[in-house]
Amino acid sequence: MRPQWEALIVGINRYPEYTNFNDLTVAALDGENVAQRLEQYGYEPFRIQDLPLGLTQKGAGGPSSTGLVKLEELRSAVANLFNPPPPNQPPETGLFFFSGHGCRQEVDGIEEVFLVTSDAFPDVGIYGYPLRELGEQIATSPVKQVVIWLDCCYSGELLSLLPFIPTDKAYCLITATRSFEPGVEISHEQGRGIYQGVTDRIKSGKSPGWYCY
Repeated sequence: MRPQWEALIVGINRYPEYTNFNDLTVAALDGENVAQRLEQYGYEPFRIQDLPLGLTQKGAGGPSSTGLVKLEELRSAVANLFNPPPPNQPPETGLFFFSGHGCRQEVDGIEEVFLVTSDAFPDVGIYGYPLRELGEQIATSPVKQVVIWLDCCYSGELLSLLPFIPTDKAYCLITATRSFEPGVEISHEQGRGIYQGVTDRIKSGKSPGWYCY
């Protein structure tokens, strides 16, 4: 039987030079922390998938040496979470957490926001996973309780999708910035990520201070 609560946790630190994005230092750690809190404080047991593989495992079983997440990996994982292929049953609750770079680019005359993957290649028009596509997955998903948490630049663009998604679901949408704002990563030495204030509250078992509808 498919678990009723499922989570996809993505934390990307590695961005090769050709992506034109700098490596991050705490995105993967933030993902690991969120996964641990879901396991510790979740009302129901979560089945957790992570990218890169092994992100939420400690020690020798931790992330692969590359730490890379490719676009097709992310696209497939999001689709399997919100629209699993038959005969798989959808979870009752689906949670998607992304920590990494976000970017805003004009494509075919339309400005879009992307969750930047490790194989982004801006010089040839490849930026990562479009938020528009995430909205399409949510719109067609049979999952009844949807949680989206984006810890990246321009993540507030997610809220622009609200008029286009069904109202027969319960949503909790958390973004690190507004649609026009970049984010700033605080150094690993300080042990804090872009959205660490919310993570701190979750780690302490407190409410993050957002309402869900």
